[in-house]
Amino acid sequence: MTAEIESFKQVGADGFVFGLLTPDGLVDRDNCKILLAAAEGRKCTFHRAFDELLEERMGDELEVLIDLGFANVLTSGGGKTAVEGTEVLKSLVERADGRIEVIVGGGVRGENVEMLREITGAKWFHSSAVVDGGEIASAEEVRGLGELLR
Repeated sequence: MTAEIESFKQVGADGFVFGLLTPDGLVDRDNCKILLAAAEGRKCTFHRAFDELLEERMGDELEVLIDLGFANVLTSGGGKTAVEGTEVLKSLVERADGRIEVIVGGGVRGENVEMLREITGAKWFHSSAVVDGGEIASAEEVRGLGELLR
C-alpha cells in the first residue's frame, strides 16, 4: 500500500482512503502510521473498516484516528446502513467535535439524507448513488443529493 501511495502521489493525488485493523479488531496504529507518513501530510480518510469495530470501542478508536492525524472517517456507525447506525453516528459526530470529519456512508440516498443530516449533525455524506438495483451511479440521484445538501 505504501508503494501505491507513492505512485499516486507522483501523479498528483492529494488524499488517500484506507483503513487497517489488527487481528483483535482495533485500529492498527503502527501500520496506519506508516501509511500516513507515506501520504506526507495529504488528507487521509479511514474507511468503513471502522464499522467492523465493536460499537463500545468506536468512541475510543475514533480518538486513536484523531491522534494518528486522520482528517476523516467514513462510517455507517457500525450498521449495515447509515440509517441503522444513526444513533452511533450522532454520538461519533458529537465526540469528534470538529477534530475529525465523520463522513456518513452506507445506503445514503435522496430519501434519507436530510434525516441523517438532521439527526447526526454530520456535514459530510458519501453515496454510491446506485438506485433500483442498478450497478452504476444514477445521474439523477447525484443531482438530487446535491440539491438536498446545498
